[in-house]
Amino acid sequence: CIGYVGQEPILFNTTIKENMLFSKPDATDDEIEQALKSANAWDFIIERLGKEGINAQVGEYGNHLSGGQKQRIAIARAFLKKPKILLFDEATSALDKVNERAVQEAIDNYRRSTGQITIIVIAHRMSTIKDSDRIVVLQNGHLVEQGRHFELLTKYPRGIYSGFWKKQKRADELTVKGKVIPGADETFVQRVFTKKKRQGRQTVEQQFVHMVSMDDFEKFNKVDQVDQEDETLEMKLKERLEKEWTFTKLLPFNRPSIFLIVAFFGSIFSGAAMPVFGALYGKLLSVLSMPHTFITTAEGIEYLKEEVRLNSLNCVLISVVAFLARFFSKYSYDQLSINVTEQVRSLLYKSIVEKHIGWFDNRDHSSGFLSQTLSESAAIINGTSTESLSPMIEATCSLAIGILISLYFSWQEAVVCLICTPLLIIAQSSAISLQKGMIGKAADLYKEADLLCSDTITNFKTVQSLGNEDMVFRKYRDIVTPILHMAVKTNLLIALAYGCSQVVQYFILAVMFYAGGKIILNHQNEETGELEVEPNNIFISIFAMFFAASQASVSQAFGPDIGKAAAAVKRIFTIMEHPSKINAVEI
Repeated sequence: CIGYVGQEPILFNTTIKENMLFSKPDATDDEIEQALKSANAWDFIIERLGKEGINAQVGEYGNHLSGGQKQRIAIARAFLKKPKILLFDEATSALDKVNERAVQEAIDNYRRSTGQITIIVIAHRMSTIKDSDRIVVLQNGHLVEQGRHFELLTKYPRGIYSGFWKKQKRADELTVKGKVIPGADETFVQRVFTKKKRQGRQTVEQQFVHMVSMDDFEKFNKVDQVDQEDETLEMKLKERLEKEWTFTKLLPFNRPSIFLIVAFFGSIFSGAAMPVFGALYGKLLSVLSMPHTFITTAEGIEYLKEEVRLNSLNCVLISVVAFLARFFSKYSYDQLSINVTEQVRSLLYKSIVEKHIGWFDNRDHSSGFLSQTLSESAAIINGTSTESLSPMIEATCSLAIGILISLYFSWQEAVVCLICTPLLIIAQSSAISLQKGMIGKAADLYKEADLLCSDTITNFKTVQSLGNEDMVFRKYRDIVTPILHMAVKTNLLIALAYGCSQVVQYFILAVMFYAGGKIILNHQNEETGELEVEPNNIFISIFAMFFAASQASVSQAFGPDIGKAAAAVKRIFTIMEHPSKINAVEI
């Protein structure tokens, strides 16, 4: 078993505990605590993170922690694995003196406590390797010096190791005797001046660390307060966007207006085509079902030819109008969608760039999530804009024209249609609302999976070095499995809702046929036996309404995914409308 800690500590965008478990998935809390204590990381976790402790989020790339703290957690992660060989590759080269000393002390303590372990340290800082059992000096890939610290100084007084040691010792002395010690452990810089009275190096450093800790404690409290205010503001922003109609948020981006006008009228004509065709269909059906005794006469044959020719030509005309209307409306809606996506994506990118640096500490503002929002969410937002307007206009126009035709040919049948039509509208709107609500709930779960994928791909070397790729797969599966289960239930409910809308549609058709039969029977002259209501008018009224309902159903079925689009709009405008404390661009 080999443990590895590199120069740049890589932490995943999750809790400290989850980061530790990447090394040993079955570790207990006590084992994690012991490893953190061995790495000198437990104290700062308790002092800084308080009640959250190991369940505190470390942020993207561990940006909630300082460099020294990240390195100690990375070392604790390697300790938790209890390796036989521990490899440190420039593990302290990016740290200041205070952090380097804390990390080195942790390594030394672990070595003394475990006993049987081989620690290989690759370093350019002599202070990190001077207590090693054997030091190997390489030059151009060749071994030129080896031995313990004092052996190398005495055996090779003018060697490479001795030269490095003297230079770094001199630099350390200048740092201690000078008036400034660079800030270390908790990111903030403190100045410590030497007094006239001579003080030992240890006393100066203890004073320095104490000053940093007191100052940082107050600053961290302020930082936590600011973070809490940001989270509260974002929560209120999300609640406000939940109540707003997403269509109005995107309407100003639908430019130029000429495309909107063409698309609007194209949808009207496209929606009107089907009920008109239904009326023609009903007329042709009534003509072709005329009594045999009539169509065998010369008058009947002439009437049949004329009606079939006229109504067939009208059907061809309707098909041409429907083609042109659908072509221009589709082209215009697509152009509007392209323009909206381009504008929103540009504004979103500008908004992200202008955000203050603290905004990115939020786990929901990680690079993976923001990249996914820019690339995917910005492309599907039109499902709640003009792209969703097309099926709604077509469905509404189709139903309206169907009702008007029904009123014209048989007002009695039209009354039945007017009573039944709201049932169809309610069924369709309920199905769409169900789709919108349920798909939106999956957005947060998908976000967790996206974050894990982003972390894993970005830090694939760390994942491989930890040797627990299976844990990453299991973790991803644990996140995705509930999404799949919810998707099955969601699809079932949505399918059931759309199925019910179809049932309502055909139920309306059955009711209209039944009502039509009753209307014909109730309007028969008792004395002469003649019908006061023509059956062909009932046919036209029924099929105009039937084709209108069919068109409305097809328009809604092939419309955009409104649920995903609405969720994307809320994500994007939550980012765009979140105020930045500092405009990074103007500075």
